[in-house]
Order: sequence, then structure tokens, then C-alpha cells
Amino acid sequence: MKNHKIETFTDIVNATNPENIDNFLIDLYGIMQQIFKMREIKERKGLSDDEFILPTFMDWMDDGEHNITVTLNEIPPKNETK
Repeated sequence: MKNHKIETFTDIVNATNPENIDNFLIDLYGIMQQIFKMREIKERKGLSDDEFILPTFMDWMDDGEHNITVTLNEIPPKNETK
């Protein structure tokens, strides 16, 4: 299994091939459904763009089992005080 950081279309091309493209697309579909739900919650709660930031990359694990093993970029808490 190999982990791929996906930020651009080129990253998708480099991470996939004819044998694993179906795995990638199934995993991407699953994560996109989650992002759409998150956006729906943002709109329903009236959150600003500062309070809801869309992911800028994802790590995709090519496990060949159609498991969604995707890690979205982590966004540090704003105004964290110590």
C-alpha cells in the first residue's frame, strides 16, 4: 500500500493507473459526499468562510479494498491561547 498526497490533478494522474483508478474514484466519491454534507451544515448553521474551510489536499491510501482511508488537511485552531 502506498500513501499519496493529492493536491492537484497531476497528483491524481501520478497516484493512479488503469489497475487502481476505480479504487481512487470510489474513495474520492465517499470523501466528496462527506464534504457536501459538511458544506450543507455550514450553510444551515450560517457559518462564515472563516469558520468553515474546505480541504486543500487529501492523503489517499491505495489499499485496493475500496476502504475510505483518506485524511483531509488538518486546520489548526484559530486564536489558540496557551
